[in-house]
Amino acid sequence: MIIRFACILTCNLLFLGISSLADENSYSISGRVLSIKDSTAIPFAHLYIKKSNTGSISNEKGEFNLFINKESITDTLIISAIGYKNEKYCISEIINSSKVYLLSEQIYEIREITVSPVNCKEIINNLFARIKDNYPDKPTILEAYTRQMIIENQNYSRYLEAALTIYNPSYQLINNGSASENQIMLKSAKASLDKTNSNLKLNVNTSELIDKIFVAKTFDFIKNLSIDELKFESIVHFNNRDIYLIVIRPSEKSSYYGKIYIDKESYALVSLQIKQDLNFERKAKAYLKKFVNVTYKFKVYSLRLDFLPMEDLWNLSYLQDSYDIDVFTDDKETLNLNLEFINDIFINEVINKDVKQINKSDRINPKKDLYSQPNILDDKIWDNYNKIQPPNSIK
Repeated sequence: MIIRFACILTCNLLFLGISSLADENSYSISGRVLSIKDSTAIPFAHLYIKKSNTGSISNEKGEFNLFINKESITDTLIISAIGYKNEKYCISEIINSSKVYLLSEQIYEIREITVSPVNCKEIINNLFARIKDNYPDKPTILEAYTRQMIIENQNYSRYLEAALTIYNPSYQLINNGSASENQIMLKSAKASLDKTNSNLKLNVNTSELIDKIFVAKTFDFIKNLSIDELKFESIVHFNNRDIYLIVIRPSEKSSYYGKIYIDKESYALVSLQIKQDLNFERKAKAYLKKFVNVTYKFKVYSLRLDFLPMEDLWNLSYLQDSYDIDVFTDDKETLNLNLEFINDIFINEVINKDVKQINKSDRINPKKDLYSQPNILDDKIWDNYNKIQPPNSIK
């Protein structure tokens, strides 16, 4: 079974320092990615090695750690984030170091050009027309790192991190595209004890998140947005590319709001960052010394997908969804708390050659909560595995 710790993840995780690695042919680069303008953290900045399909991503505070092999020492590290200029570094000059990496903003505001709804519709239409050109239509192996977090009244009550291998038949799968088409192998996992109120636990379904890899299904809701809900905002910069920024505005028909970033040249989705006001309640009974009526108030659902260009195709880099829920009893005194469920996946390597399916005996059930999946712990895997750095409060 997954090994659980009495205190939240006291796992001696590497953070902002020179690593002590079991593999002498592996090296690391760590630090923080900040804005040069005001020294604020840049979350979810992409860090990748120029001549490979491997990389890392910064966490919510801009922190990262990137493991590289000996062959990449002569390569180049590229750091990119939406709205910022790329920065490039010779890996040989920053190997086994920890430093602050500063990015400069680069945003083009369009003030003199009026963009009509027709223009915005054209951009969205091209997004769908180019799906076949922009995304893998053949099987790929995604080496992934996933986190599952439950935050109760701003304190972590459960934290899990896992290394996964995902066999994806095609991003473009439309008919019957579901997580059952993805084959998932759990290589290793670490988890805290689950301190969430035992009567209020909600399972985190791995398949619901991984299912969003199928772009046709994920883009469905964009199709259903009316032109009145879309507004062309500006052109921003990402990865040496010009990117359309389209804002989604809530309406009477839809409660979605957020941002869509689309590559100006290829019309590929670069990033989707949306929220949906839920505002619905569910009633239930829970045993808290005695049976009481409990109300679950679902407030906000959030979704983020980031894609990166690799060998002329756009591959998933980062995926996160979350729910914000208030839970209370009728008197709001016996029980009154806020729960955040956060589930994310970071793809640290894409393999598109000599791809083989995962043996049936090695696959996990994607419809079961990952926290309860059986697994033989391979602790050595974490010595040089690229992942998202955990928050300070659970290190």
